[in-house]
Amino acid sequence: MLKRKDFWARTPFVVAFWLGLQASTAWANAVPLSDLETWAQSAAPAVRVALAEKDLAAHRAEAAKASQGGRLFGGASLGNAREAVTDTTSRSYQRAQMQLGVRWPLLGSREAQLRNVSEAEQATTARQVRLQQTQNEAVQAVRRAYVRHLRSGQRIALVEAFMAGRSTTQGLLQRRTQAGWMLEAERLGLMATFDAAEATLRAQRAAQEATLRELSRLTGRMVQAVQAAPLTWPDVCHHPETLRAQADEHPTVLLARLELEAADQIAGHLRKEGIAAGVSVAQGISKDLGGPPGHNTTVGIDISIPLDWRGQRDATLGQIQSERHRAESLLELRRGEFLEGLEQALGQWHLSQAEAAAPMKQLSAATETLRVAMLRHERLDDGDGYARLLTARYALMQVALQVVDAQERREVAELALAAWSSSGCSHPGVNPQDKLTAALAPTLLALSPQVANAPPDTATTAPQRTLRSTEGTSDSSLGWYVWDGQAMLQRPEQLRTLPPESRRVLLSFTAKQLTGLEQPAGRRQLSQFITHAQHRGLTVELLLGEPLWVLPSHRQNLLDQLARIRDLPFHALQLDLERSQLPEADQPQWGDLVVETLRATHAVAPWPLGLTTHYRELESPDFAQKVHAAGATELTAMVYVSNPARVVEIVKGLLPLQSLQSPDGLRWSIAQSVERTLSPQESSYPAGKATALQRWKELAQALSPEPGFGGIVVQSWEEFKEARP
Repeated sequence: MLKRKDFWARTPFVVAFWLGLQASTAWANAVPLSDLETWAQSAAPAVRVALAEKDLAAHRAEAAKASQGGRLFGGASLGNAREAVTDTTSRSYQRAQMQLGVRWPLLGSREAQLRNVSEAEQATTARQVRLQQTQNEAVQAVRRAYVRHLRSGQRIALVEAFMAGRSTTQGLLQRRTQAGWMLEAERLGLMATFDAAEATLRAQRAAQEATLRELSRLTGRMVQAVQAAPLTWPDVCHHPETLRAQADEHPTVLLARLELEAADQIAGHLRKEGIAAGVSVAQGISKDLGGPPGHNTTVGIDISIPLDWRGQRDATLGQIQSERHRAESLLELRRGEFLEGLEQALGQWHLSQAEAAAPMKQLSAATETLRVAMLRHERLDDGDGYARLLTARYALMQVALQVVDAQERREVAELALAAWSSSGCSHPGVNPQDKLTAALAPTLLALSPQVANAPPDTATTAPQRTLRSTEGTSDSSLGWYVWDGQAMLQRPEQLRTLPPESRRVLLSFTAKQLTGLEQPAGRRQLSQFITHAQHRGLTVELLLGEPLWVLPSHRQNLLDQLARIRDLPFHALQLDLERSQLPEADQPQWGDLVVETLRATHAVAPWPLGLTTHYRELESPDFAQKVHAAGATELTAMVYVSNPARVVEIVKGLLPLQSLQSPDGLRWSIAQSVERTLSPQESSYPAGKATALQRWKELAQALSPEPGFGGIVVQSWEEFKEARP
């Protein structure tokens, strides 16, 4: 099927994309959530204030520690003295004296110093906890803005898909009104849906710009694009008992507990409150003017107590008891607030989960309504078919927006719930595989302009109750093998050059390039690319191809390879395994070997699993069932025949297709060739691009009624580009 070089030099890996959503042009410079959180923890305005307050408290604690213990004192004086010498004589003189000493506090004075130190240290610890609380709040704000940015982008993509056909639809409605097949009021009503959608689009763009401004404010950097992808949380973040057990670790409860501990410490320093005492040692010198100098050394003890010492003692004991009672009450209050807030967050999260189910059902109903409207419009135009089609299309967009709204509410509720956890929920994962994006991909296709626009011949002609041809009504899709996958990874704008029918792109990497994707820089580039692809409605699959992997002696090589790359954010895994590429001696056992390989792969691979092989393998009556039982969800049959009618004849002759009737059966697709090295009977390369596309369209239309049909995959994009128009 696929071109292969030596396996050790080139191992093909393929990425598949489903087109649909619009993406930011600045995706390559988009900032991941981890960087936003790191920046916010130091640069958010509230965090900067908390950091300054913590530093201030630390300096105050240092000052309190430096102020305790002994204190140096000194003084100087000059005085006039008159003193009696005898009963009848006295002398007058002037004396200058200086004194220098050290005083150590005792009793209440010493306890007052220790109390000041304890209070300062407690304030420092409290500021540290408040800083942590502020950082957590800043991170929560970043995550909320991140989620709003992601979902606003999806709303924008939905509305833009609806708005894309506005000008064409406006012209068709105008011609119908002029021809008398539509009332002016009806035309105005239909065009009003575009006005309402335009208002929604402006609001969502403003909301997305607001999230970028908010992220810039919180991070202190200019954020122009974000690598927006859904957050994933460990199960511990949803377990009520685990969350309740973390009450004492929550910052608000921790602050109250610190106050209680501080009250106990300070209580020991209040028992001697009011008893001021100290011991001092001083050295002094003196000199009488006109006389000899002198000196003195003194040791002194001083003490002072209030006259109403009993009243002071009773008041102090009451203060101690009241401080502790207040701290205990505050701790009980904070624990109660924590538990009540947690219960509310749990209830809101469960409610948001339940609410998310209804819009999804409504989306299925709206999609079916649009499908029926399309069929009626295509096959039986009774005059109102086009109006009903446009109305159904607008209703589908509205329901899709409600689905995104419900998902955003669920994610915001999950964020609020995770905020109550003090451990285990501080670093959520980011999963590029957005299930909602995949679920909305068919909606984006249904909202495409081709759906809204009636064929030109029905715009101004009278309505007729006649069956039209079903040509062009199938939901065909094309996929492309791209061998230079690294170039596509570095230049995603190539996707815009694909034919409009394209919905899958398969990228191949060399073994060296894949090793590079496992490194941090390569992983980051791949994640950015997948995020960009998802915003365009693309899913990303990985395809590996090596025929020897089916042999037990080589199978472990595949499993080891998968173990190394299992955390790369692909959406699915496709194995390309063909019987004809095995040694002849091993070919008879290929059927059982490939099933065993699929089963072993399914056990270790985290992605949905598919198999690509030659269509003759499906001639075995139980092959498809065995492949499905082994864990595969998709089967791609290589039918390298350029004649669409012959391909349909081959495919409809495959009995295993009857096993795909169940909703959970295998999804299947057909591989076609545009390789220049094959004959015109096998490849559409000699026929040119336009003819090839027409052939594949006819083939998809013919096979679309078959259950499980997923479209056409073409080998290869490089050679298709080189084909003549």
